[in-house]
Amino acid sequence: MISVNVRVKKCKKSDLPECLPIFIKEFSENPYNEKWNKKLALKKLEEHFSGKNKYCFVAKENEKLIGFAFARTFQWHDGRNGFIEEIVVEKHYQGKGIGTKLYAKAESGMKKKENIRRVWLITEPSSRAWKFHERNNFKKTPWILANKKM
Repeated sequence: MISVNVRVKKCKKSDLPECLPIFIKEFSENPYNEKWNKKLALKKLEEHFSGKNKYCFVAKENEKLIGFAFARTFQWHDGRNGFIEEIVVEKHYQGKGIGTKLYAKAESGMKKKENIRRVWLITEPSSRAWKFHERNNFKKTPWILANKKM
C-alpha cells in the first residue's frame, strides 16, 4: 500500500517550511474552509514543534515531504495521555497508509517514552479524517468541544 520510497522519520525544524503548503491546502478545503496564510500557519506549526513532550514526524517520498504528524503528551487523572495535534497527508497520497504510519510512529513514541494510557484528538465529524481516525480505533466521547468568539 505504501510506496517503497516513503519513509517516516523525526521532524526537524528545517522541515516546517515544507509542511506549510500541505497544511494550508488541506485545511482550506471542505469541510474546514480555514483561511491560513503562510506566516500564521508557520507560527502554528512551530508551536506544535516546540516545547516539551512533543512527538513530531514527517513522511517523505524520496526527499519530498508528503505528510506530517505532530503530537504531545499531558498529565491526566489516570496518568500520561497523548494528544494528536495534526496528522496531515497531501491529498494525492491519502488512502495509501501514510497517515496510519505517521500515527503509529507518534503513538509508539509516546507509549514507549511516557507510557501513555490513552490518545485524544479533535476532528471534524464530516471529514475524511474522521473515517481515518475510526479505522485507527478512535471512538467518539461524550465530551463536547465548545468555543466562544471574543
